Amino acid sequence: SECQRGTSPGHGLTVLKQLNEQRKANRFCDIALLIEGEEHRAHKSVLAANSKYFQDLFTEKGATSNQEAVVELAGK
Repeated sequence: SECQRGTSPGHGLTVLKQLNEQRKANRFCDIALLIEGEEHRAHKSVLAANSKYFQDLFTEKGATSNQEAVVELAGK
């Protein structure tokens, strides 16, 4: 197949929708967040791209590791 250069105006939104669908289907998730005893599966790369807290946390815990992580977060 041929690789396209550049992106269409809606490309970013399409990527985000696909990532969310993958998360909902528990596909390619590489972290579990425990919040008030409830597990929420997620993608480390998405969390780190949107939060300095998670970026720092994953860097400290060896984000390059292929092992799945479980992080417990305190509720409000």
